[in-house]
Parts: sequence; structure tokens; C-alpha cells
Amino acid sequence: MIMRIVCKNRKGFVVVVLFFLIVAIAIAVLPLIMNVASFHAINETERAFYIAEAGMKYYAQRILKDDPDWRDNTGITKDFGEGTFTISIVSPDLSERGRIKVRSSGTVIVGANSFTRIVEQVITRQSPFQCAAFADGNLILGMSGQARTDSYDSSIGRYNVDGNIGQNGDVGTNGDISMSGQAYIGGDASTGSSGTFNDQSRVSGTITHGNNTTLGLITVPAGLLSLTNEGTISSTQTISGNHKYASVNLSGQNTLTIVGPSDIYLTGNSAIDLSGDSKVTVSSSSTGPVIMYVDHNVSAGGQGIMNSTYIPSNLQIYGTGTSQTINLSGQGDMYGAIYAPNAGITLSGQGALYGSFVGDNMTMSGQGGIHYDEALQSIPLPGSGSIGPISFRDWKEI
Repeated sequence: MIMRIVCKNRKGFVVVVLFFLIVAIAIAVLPLIMNVASFHAINETERAFYIAEAGMKYYAQRILKDDPDWRDNTGITKDFGEGTFTISIVSPDLSERGRIKVRSSGTVIVGANSFTRIVEQVITRQSPFQCAAFADGNLILGMSGQARTDSYDSSIGRYNVDGNIGQNGDVGTNGDISMSGQAYIGGDASTGSSGTFNDQSRVSGTITHGNNTTLGLITVPAGLLSLTNEGTISSTQTISGNHKYASVNLSGQNTLTIVGPSDIYLTGNSAIDLSGDSKVTVSSSSTGPVIMYVDHNVSAGGQGIMNSTYIPSNLQIYGTGTSQTINLSGQGDMYGAIYAPNAGITLSGQGALYGSFVGDNMTMSGQGGIHYDEALQSIPLPGSGSIGPISFRDWKEI
């Protein structure tokens, strides 16, 4: 009887020892198991991040490159590696035709677990409006009188209000820069590789000599080419929408008011001719840009070409001819951007110029100078999907 009791006690002791041994092993192994699980989660989370980044690059390099106007912004979902990325457009701003905020979600699914990382970027096309003034070819960029440059950002507000003024009024040319009078460049200056600069004391920024820039040509959109030519505008009127005219020829106190968004194609030898107190003005009620394509010459005297929205991107003028002259000598301030790679541009009015000006050669005089709008850097060349590399900014993970 006694022996039987002893044997039972020994069996109980063994069970207890085994129990504590299992507990001890579990305690020792549990951190290892947790570390492995944690490592696994971190690894999958990192993989999800790289898939999200891959989605962003794929969308920019494959989808947007084949969408010149950036209007096919419906997004995309695609398998990638061992996961999936999903692209969504957070805030397309088609009025700028070149700036969108893109969100890319990268997801990895392992069993019942899902790992997701999300990145967001603003993507913009590289714009032809990179400086206050640029002259193509080996020609002189002349500045005289009181012509000066500086900069501001219209996306923040009006020029020189609450400190909205900067020293990024850069000028450049593939040829020479010549300055006289009280002219001053509030920014950088650059010439061609063999170009000269006659007075380097008139620049607030750096001076370089290495430009070899080829300006892309402008093609009139097919939709405008196919419109019926409506002749010449010679009297006061208001228009909106898309049109094709021979010219705008105004005198006296006649005014052409354009309500944007509006695309206008002018085909005549004298595309715009303003005299007296006449003017062309972009209406303050515009909800999008007024874009003008001109085949031939522009002579804007009188009150000039005005923009009542005070946003330069709302008035864009593109020279489409092989040999043009653009003469802005009006009395009023102008808010706009001009790109005419085959035009000689003369800026001689009394009013200030807010925006950016690009031509074959350029002469600046007058009193107002150019206040470069840095917000124009997001405006692409119309109808071109390959004007330059896509630039990324405002990246963040959300």
C-alpha cells in the first residue's frame, strides 16, 4: 500500500516537472516567434511601400506620357510583383493643364493579413515658362529705359502684397545680353556658350554662359483648325468658347471681352491690331484660361491686352508662324504668358508686365518691366506630351 502511494507521487512529480519545462520552453521561444512575426510584418509593409512608389512611377512614365493634355485621369489598378498598386487622382486641376495630385496605394496580402502603404505626389509637366524672358537663337536680349525684372507667385496672391515678391526674375538667351539705361535683372542671367554680357553689375543673381536651348514649335489643335473662319472682329463684343477668326482689329474705344475658358485661333496677317483706346480683355468672370494661337503679327497698342483675373496663366498667347513680330506697347498692365519661338518680341509699353515671355529675339524698354510669375512653371506647352521631363514635388506618405 505504501509502495503504491510512492509511485503515484513520483508520477505526479514528473507531470509537474514536464509542465514547468514546457512553460519555460514556451517563454524562451515566444520572443523568437514574436520577432519572426514582427520581421515578417515589417518586411511586407516595406514591400507595400515600394509597390506604392512603383505605381507612382508607372503612372507618370506610362500613362501620362501618352496623355498630352492630362485629361485621362481615371486612375488604374495593376498587379505588381507580389502585390497590387492602385492609382487615384486626388485633385485634378485641368484649368492648369499640367498639374495633378496623384495617390498611389501599394498592397501586399499574405494569408488573412493585408499590408498597405500610401504615397501622394503633385506631378507637373516641365513648362516653357521657366523665366521672366528668354530669347532663342544667337540674337541680343536688349534691356533699356527702366526695364527691370523680379518675381512673385500668383497662386499666393497679387504682386508685392504681404511680401509676395522675389528675386527669381531670371532672363536668358542663346546669344548675347545687352543692357542700358536703368535696366536691372532681379534674378539670374544666362547667355549662349559664346555669348557676352555687357554689364554684369546689373544682376542680383548668378551669371552663366552655356545655353543651347531649342524651343519646341507650336501646333494648332485639330479642333480649332477645323472650325469655320468667322472673319475679323472690329467692334465691341463679348465672346466665349472656341473660335477661329482672321484677326482682331480694334480702334477707338472698342473692346473685345473674352470669357474663359476659351481657345481662339487667329489666321490673318495682322492677327491682333489695337490702336486708340481699344483693348482686348480677359473677363474677371472667367473660370478657365483664354488661349490664343496666332499665325502672324501682333501689335497691341491702345490700352493693350488686359487680364481682369490678374492671373497670368489665364491669358496664354502662342505664336504658330514661321516669322512673326509681337509688339506690346499698350498703356495698361498685362497679366499673361507669351510663347512664340519664331517671333521678334518688343516690350515697350508704359504698363507693367506680369508673367513670362519667350521668343526668337527680344527687346525690353518702357517703364514697367517684367514681374515673373513663378506659378507659370506648372503650365505645359499645349498639345505636347514630350516637352521635357515630368517633375515631381510635394511628396508625402499618408
